Amino acid sequence: MQSMVIAVYDKAYNYYRQGLFFLFLQTVRKVNVLVPRWLQAQLLEAHIYRANKAVLSEIRILQAMLYPKLPIEMDAAMQAEAWSLLGAVYSFIGRNEDAKEAFLASAGTEINKEQQMVEYSNAIFVSNYFGTSVKEFQELYKSYCGLFADVTPYPLRFCSHRKLRIGYLSADFRQHPVAYFSAVLLEKFNRDRFEVYCYAF
Repeated sequence: MQSMVIAVYDKAYNYYRQGLFFLFLQTVRKVNVLVPRWLQAQLLEAHIYRANKAVLSEIRILQAMLYPKLPIEMDAAMQAEAWSLLGAVYSFIGRNEDAKEAFLASAGTEINKEQQMVEYSNAIFVSNYFGTSVKEFQELYKSYCGLFADVTPYPLRFCSHRKLRIGYLSADFRQHPVAYFSAVLLEKFNRDRFEVYCYAF
């Protein structure tokens, strides 16, 4: 039985990698019949719905994974990924408070330190879209900074520049909201005290 399930799952996964989403869904449903609560197949199905912008189907399957009617066991990596996907799809439809909570749940479950930072960053980002208080932002930043507690800081270096040099790095120095919002910052800085460089990537 187990070998048959794995064979069907492998077939479904190959369809997924080839972008044959309809065939994937047909095949993965066979997996769900054989093993109704195989979370790996359900998580892959959520990715398919995301790729096809089937928002409600993606939310439905992720909620079923994360809020099951019956107790289930889910490893930390899979749980973190499911929370992250749910946060992203909530943000996509404007449910940013729910998105924040999902991203924080992902960060709390995630075992990879770098990905934890990404999820906290996502939570802070979506908090800009609803009535987040200064105190709540401070708490978010405090928790985010706590992820760097074991990072060795760069040693202080004193330079002989007359002006402080500041570099901004962004992928959005183009027709993009980031560029619109930063335009005034880049136009109005004190040129007697600062040299500013922008790096687009």
